[in-house]
Amino acid sequence: MQGGADDFLLKSRRVELHGRIAEALETDFADPVRNLGAAIPLWQKAGELAVRRVARQEALAPLQKVRSLVEQLSPSPERGVLELRPP
Repeated sequence: MQGGADDFLLKSRRVELHGRIAEALETDFADPVRNLGAAIPLWQKAGELAVRRVARQEALAPLQKVRSLVEQLSPSPERGVLELRPP
């Protein structure tokens, strides 16, 4: 498996950059009208990738974002599936 560019960064620098990216995404794309159904799987994938890298702290922010986005969805079978999906 090939590594990404952040594999060459010190862990502290990588955590800092990932935090800044997450903050920018939340600030620049905070419009609640956007399609939550499209955003949730992307945040879920980001969390899963971080977990696979044993980056538990880095995984926490995207997974918390998934939870907050799912809570904004109207009750539906799709929401139920997203709520029950394991990380």
